[in-house]
Amino acid sequence: MIHKILVIVNLTSFVITVFPFLFSNSSFAQQEAKKPVVIFSDEADEVLEVENEQDETVKNKDDEESDKDSRALYNEALEKFNNKLWEQASRLFQEARRMAGTDGVVRFNATYNLGWVDVKTADEMLEKEPDKALESLYRAADWFRESIALRDDIDARHNLEVVLQRAMVLADSLQKKTAGDLLSRINQNISTQREFLDILRKEVDIEKVEAYTSEQLRTQLRSLAVQQLDILSESQQLTEVAAREGDTLRGKLESEQTPEDKMRVAQIEGFLHYLHRSQERMGQARRRLRTSQIERAYRRSAIALGELKRSRDQLLDPVSRIDALLNDSAESIRHIATKADNQMGKLAIQNEKKIPEWLTQEYLVESQTSLSERVQELHNGLNAGLSGDSELSAVEDPKQKQLIENLRLALPWLKKSSEKFDQTKNQLEQSRFDESFVLQNEGIKALVSAREIFLDLRQLVEVVYQDQLRIQHYLDLSSSQMLAPSSLTGVGGKNTSNNLPTEKASLAVVSEYLPLIEEFQQKNLGRTKRLKKLIDLAVNEQEDIKQQLETQQNLQTSTPNQPQTSLPQQNQLKEKLTAQSERLKEAEKLRKKAFTEFEYNQKILMGLIAKSGKSDLSNSILKPLRSSVKDSVKTVEQLRRLFFSLVEHLRETAQKQVELGDETQDTIALAKTETKDETASRMNPLSSRQVNLSNISGTIAEALSKESQQIVQQEAKQNGTNGSSSQMSEKYAQAGQLVGEATVKMYGAASMMTDEKISLEEIGPQQKSASEDLIRALNILQPPQQDQQQDQQQDQQQDQQQDQQQDQQQDQQQDQQQGQQQDQQQ
Repeated sequence: MIHKILVIVNLTSFVITVFPFLFSNSSFAQQEAKKPVVIFSDEADEVLEVENEQDETVKNKDDEESDKDSRALYNEALEKFNNKLWEQASRLFQEARRMAGTDGVVRFNATYNLGWVDVKTADEMLEKEPDKALESLYRAADWFRESIALRDDIDARHNLEVVLQRAMVLADSLQKKTAGDLLSRINQNISTQREFLDILRKEVDIEKVEAYTSEQLRTQLRSLAVQQLDILSESQQLTEVAAREGDTLRGKLESEQTPEDKMRVAQIEGFLHYLHRSQERMGQARRRLRTSQIERAYRRSAIALGELKRSRDQLLDPVSRIDALLNDSAESIRHIATKADNQMGKLAIQNEKKIPEWLTQEYLVESQTSLSERVQELHNGLNAGLSGDSELSAVEDPKQKQLIENLRLALPWLKKSSEKFDQTKNQLEQSRFDESFVLQNEGIKALVSAREIFLDLRQLVEVVYQDQLRIQHYLDLSSSQMLAPSSLTGVGGKNTSNNLPTEKASLAVVSEYLPLIEEFQQKNLGRTKRLKKLIDLAVNEQEDIKQQLETQQNLQTSTPNQPQTSLPQQNQLKEKLTAQSERLKEAEKLRKKAFTEFEYNQKILMGLIAKSGKSDLSNSILKPLRSSVKDSVKTVEQLRRLFFSLVEHLRETAQKQVELGDETQDTIALAKTETKDETASRMNPLSSRQVNLSNISGTIAEALSKESQQIVQQEAKQNGTNGSSSQMSEKYAQAGQLVGEATVKMYGAASMMTDEKISLEEIGPQQKSASEDLIRALNILQPPQQDQQQDQQQDQQQDQQQDQQQDQQQDQQQDQQQGQQQDQQQ
């Protein structure tokens, strides 16, 4: 027995000596682009084929093991370990722990070596199943923690530190894929829950609850309950994935956490919060189905879908989240304005009708409360990225610096918006709708300011383009019927120019708009300066990628054993980088040209504003400004064409239309058990959102048609027929036609929502058909397979860049260590 105990001690010593050796070889594995970041050993250990070497006597020995003592079981586990039978060794080690009783030596050593079994298991899984290897590392860490709890052993602490270090590195290499996977999986969960609600609406009549008393119909409801349970189980698996990612990020040292890491942790916390709420609702819906409470089950399933969407929103970028807030707050301020006009007695005078019955004070307060909470959530999540000022000041990466600067600039605006929305809610609770309108408007302006700070290059160009179009629109006499600014500054204002002759009235409106036009032009001047910073940042990123590509090629030449990147792939990447560099150079030229034109516009505007009041405005006086503004619009159009993507706008619109259809179907389903007023309170806000989406869809249809015509014109100028150009023109034309048809259906759905004579059941098919048209148009422009290929190419390029950066960092660390060793020797 003493000899066997010595064997235990020797194995423990072996484990202790191997860990530092394995840790020192992690840098070797990081050079291999096709392998995971971590490798545990250079030993030629063969992967165990457990299925082919199953011990036939294992089953027969199960009964005998109960008669063995803990030390006999332990030493049998050692034999399995030496033969690389990890599963059997793990089972026997755990059995030895269970039977150890008061034998502390066996309990500690079995616990300790269970950690080593999981390390070896991770070693074998690493290349083919890195996610399972990570799970094994976490289990190993748990065993080492437990062994430390049994005995405060310095070697166990050392091995725990090494395993956690490796787990962190492996988790980092998988984090990017996990982040994308998290969003795709929650989208799949949303889609599944949406399909479940469709089935629930079709198969169950919410109005006829008493019909579901027979055993046959109860069986139908129990079957639906099982479907809801399946969706709940998928959601719970997603919880585990997200929680694991959050734990990994929190496990990093404070000095190693980037602002993105901190923001990601905040995102995951919000994600898990709403995911848990959705799971609670799914569980409640399942129980209601089993007890034949149809309406309650449907309501909870619908709420679960809403919570899933709220959970997904936590993973979106700041611009997307602010866009959603702006859409909802714009709808809210329209409702507040209507309520304010009604309070002052102006609504009946202007529209000759009463305020909608659904537009109550309680409805406005509830909507505003939700808005305030969401803005506060966004503020808190982004503020997490600025924790640890000492670490942030040491950041050297230009992209990281830009993010930190954006956060510091945007957070005060978000805080102001949150405060204004809270004040709006307080005023609404006291029925002060006029004051609420002013406060809500200030909150929206603060949100817009915060949004602009986070815009990327393409998005900022789009904002410049839209505002320059507004300037041109305000200077156009054909737009003379629009109201002057003075009539829009308050609630229920009047147009003072209606009685003037047409041309004179138009010039008066333009004159009144001059200060607003000057403000827009001044903003665009400032934006062109920001564009320069973003273009320079993009150019620097391109240069870094080129250097990394050259480094990789040199490494492949000097070390033939390294995985080789195929020549066509290298050439394709080079061509893409060259094209992007040329596009950025052209963008900078156009930016400079636009800046010069904006300055000239501003100079003319300042002169006109100075003369306003002294002399009347005329077409001849406005002609130079209109001509200059027209030229600047053309320049910005050229700049926009370099970055603008109709596909992205179309994809976003299609997604919003699908989600609006979800909410509409909920309202239609619940209308069977609600009063007309309750249904109207749900349907009318959806109608206004449908109108807004219809307007956006119409704009996209026009842009697609225009793009198709431009391709044809360019082809005609070249005096030749290009097959690819003709195909592209035809695709844009087909997509534009489909989006146009969808727009008509969307306007029709919006009209049906407010028409009491039309059955609510007719709205759903109209919306669904519009969504299908939008998706078909999207697939014409960019088929799903092409999307996947592009995503895979981007993932591969990002993986290569990350691997190269890690190689460079390790080389630098090794050089520093060698230099320090040489200094110490000297």
